Amino acid sequence: MEFEELFTAVVDADATEQTEGACPEAARLLLAAGTLGVHPARAAVVDATAAGVLAARAAGFGLVIGLDRDGGVTTELGRHGADLVFTSLRAVGIDEDAAQHRWWQTRQTTEASVGHAGWLLDYAGVDPYGEGIREALCTVGNGYLAARGAAPEVDAGPVHYPGTYAAGVFNRLRTRVHGHLHDDESLVNLPNWLVLRWGTDQGRWVDPDEAGVSEYRQTLDLRAGVLHRRYRYVDGDGRATTVVSTILVSMAAPHLAAVHATFVPENWSGTLHVCSAIDGQVANRQVAEYAPLAGRHLHPEGQGHDDPVGLWLRVRTSQSGIDVAVAARTRVLVPDAHETPTELFNTRNNQWMPDHSALQRHIGLAIAYSVWQYYQATGDLDFLRSYGAELMMEIARFFADLAQENPATGRYEITGVMGPDEFHDAYPDTDTPGLANNAYTNVMTVWLPAAAAGDGQPPHAAHLPRPPAASHRHPA
Repeated sequence: MEFEELFTAVVDADATEQTEGACPEAARLLLAAGTLGVHPARAAVVDATAAGVLAARAAGFGLVIGLDRDGGVTTELGRHGADLVFTSLRAVGIDEDAAQHRWWQTRQTTEASVGHAGWLLDYAGVDPYGEGIREALCTVGNGYLAARGAAPEVDAGPVHYPGTYAAGVFNRLRTRVHGHLHDDESLVNLPNWLVLRWGTDQGRWVDPDEAGVSEYRQTLDLRAGVLHRRYRYVDGDGRATTVVSTILVSMAAPHLAAVHATFVPENWSGTLHVCSAIDGQVANRQVAEYAPLAGRHLHPEGQGHDDPVGLWLRVRTSQSGIDVAVAARTRVLVPDAHETPTELFNTRNNQWMPDHSALQRHIGLAIAYSVWQYYQATGDLDFLRSYGAELMMEIARFFADLAQENPATGRYEITGVMGPDEFHDAYPDTDTPGLANNAYTNVMTVWLPAAAAGDGQPPHAAHLPRPPAASHRHPA
């Protein structure tokens, strides 16, 4: 038998343009995972070098094992990211039963799957304290409709916040707090179409946060715009069920969103109870500081069921009068509107104070940067010619006007802005809002004109333009 026949896949140094004798780097390891058709988060790497362990950790592999045959580099392997260190692989075994409960995998086994692996945002385990951030980062959308990455099984509460939003659906509410009448316009949280409960006992629905849930993992596929979730649940009677779900918001049909769930009973047979619903009792309650303000923006207009099509619900925003229909498809007819709040309620001293959010000039810079990154990732020259270049140029002109020369220093400055942290909006002991020379705003303002002008680089350059030459006048 040839040596290569002992292995399912063989990746040599030439495959990733490595030099002879080089330790495995991230690209080679990702190529191996792609050839096997296995997502890196569900794969293990064994290596006896610190460089190999470091590369495996950087590539996002689920388990990194260091091999210290002589017992002299255990500490070094651990310091470079090894989860475990062994002197021999004889101490390592494979749980065949656990291997059957496999996570979502990359199906393509070509070199393209290696690049695809870099588009995956992975989370493992249940983290109640970090769930809010997870849900926000795992939002799926199409530019018109977006849904936070909340699990279909959960309700809104201290840990979870299912939220669906559509461009232009704003509504204004009025609240009296401590004798002050406050008007507040919000992007409305629309009816929750994700609701999908299940259980092995009728009337008792499984909660992914409860005891009995294990192997919880979710992955946002940024390239496909799809959120995958998987976990295993064992009830009080020992019945084990694996649940795999997929959530997407269609790019082809902007009003269409879907959730697909698969339930796998592993050691039992019987009735599985499933409840699908549309929750119209939603409210804008995500931000704790806004708790004193009114949050229910929707009034019911009608509901029913069209067998065998399913459920439908109609609501209307209370002030702006926007009708929203939710069924198997979601349709939203809305005007495009936006308003920045002018005041906010300080829950620490129970006082109203001005809201200087409108001073966040850097938002335009973030849009320009996103346009450039989109072009760099896709090579979509038609978009750059038709829309992107004009966006970047006009934003660059805006910031060129915003920057003013300081005669004392001969340098340009940008004043009266709020940075992206949204907390520092003025200097102490002054009534004038805004900060001078916010680092993020200034750095991005230096970058943008160079990017818009090309900085001497061809439009198809595969890297960001260098900053302008030192002889240029930069914002402080």
